[in-house]
Amino acid sequence: MIYITGDLHGTAEYGRNRLLARCWPEGRGLTRDDIVIVAGDFGYVWCFSEEECDEIARLDLA
Repeated sequence: MIYITGDLHGTAEYGRNRLLARCWPEGRGLTRDDIVIVAGDFGYVWCFSEEECDEIARLDLA
């Protein structure tokens, strides 16, 4: 089965908690054959500072 969720927002801890059984009971039955896709931004680029622009330039986006 393939499961898709939106952006988890917040800290990594908060995002992981959204996938716990108490918040998502269907997740209790997941197996290695199941796929969970988090469809959202990864929150990296925000202010386009010189440092961020240098990091973006380092990425191989081709």
